[in-house]
Amino acid sequence: MREPKEPSLPPAGARGLTVSLIAAVAQNGCIGKGNDLPWHIPEDLQRFKSLTSGQTVFMGRKTYDSIVARLGKPLPGRRHWVLTRQPDWHPAAAHAAQVQRLSSLAEAIDQAHREGLQSLWVIGGADIYAQALCYADALELTEVGVDVDGDAFFPDWGTQRFSASFSLQEEGPWANSAQGLRYRFLRFARKQSSPVAAVVLAAGQGSRMGSRPKSLIKVQGQPLILRLLATLRVSGIDQISVVLGYYADEIAAVLAGAGVTILRNPQPERGQASSQKIGLASLTTEAKAVMVVLADQPYLEKEDLQQLLSAFEKRPPDIQFVFPRVCGIPGNPVIMTADLARFFAQQDPPLEGRQWRAENPQACLGFESNSRHFIEDLDTPEDLAMLQASRRNTVIRGPQ
Repeated sequence: MREPKEPSLPPAGARGLTVSLIAAVAQNGCIGKGNDLPWHIPEDLQRFKSLTSGQTVFMGRKTYDSIVARLGKPLPGRRHWVLTRQPDWHPAAAHAAQVQRLSSLAEAIDQAHREGLQSLWVIGGADIYAQALCYADALELTEVGVDVDGDAFFPDWGTQRFSASFSLQEEGPWANSAQGLRYRFLRFARKQSSPVAAVVLAAGQGSRMGSRPKSLIKVQGQPLILRLLATLRVSGIDQISVVLGYYADEIAAVLAGAGVTILRNPQPERGQASSQKIGLASLTTEAKAVMVVLADQPYLEKEDLQQLLSAFEKRPPDIQFVFPRVCGIPGNPVIMTADLARFFAQQDPPLEGRQWRAENPQACLGFESNSRHFIEDLDTPEDLAMLQASRRNTVIRGPQ
């Protein structure tokens, strides 16, 4: 009898990416004990295999090591992306074609977009689930009908925060496993909020930085523009347009497969307002608000963008333009209503945001923040040197 053929590894070139977390979870949220499952449910293992076969799975190093220790090899028919910050860690030579080392989840998301993957499956452990929950589009969970005294737990399980972020899409009936444990299969999807689009301005000449593309300066080994895109996506912003001008071909090559709309400013010498006009004119009617982002802000994090989005959501009804302020200094990004974005898109000559803000203070809200990320940028070699000196654990390099 011929052995069943193992599924092939996932092809590149597919469109759209869904990040899914898959786990078996006890009713008290426990998922593990001693770096192992606290139960053996064959039906759950079969479901895991059917959903992830032929896919790319992302995991922490400890989870990968536990799989190899148990099976003697990686999971068959799946490409493994392993998160570790140990620079000297490598898979066994026999597994190298199937296993890739990555240094961050953001790097995995970017690579998945570049390769055109349709699915990325996050399979643990607890720390990886906690990092990935904010990226997740879907959750495929097996609820186990017991409370378990373990040492690893699924993030936010059973909390108001979890139910506010995810809606139950499918609930299977309770069943008894061959080992006697009760279980059921649950499928969750992320709740959709009002869509916010982003326009990233990356058309500058970088003259004060020695005339080089600032958006390609590397932060932790990753071009700044790709790091920025990952931060936008993890903040829930998927409709992203990037406006290029100087160095357009060079930057566009880095953005290939990144899942963004690339726009070109034919006259970048007209300044930032001209790029903003082009970006805002490209937006679809689905966008309810627009965030305008500068491509040379190296340390914006999800928490910073969440501050900005929260301030916009809670704004008084007559406010159309929201921006951060740090120690009284106006910062970036800014966010505006779709109506105001359409107004900017129609202005000729192009209108700068700060000019409109100065003329319409009653329609603007500046919220105070203690995050210097809103006012840190890279304009000059001195800025780059200062950031290198102040971020000793961050690798910052010029474009190669």
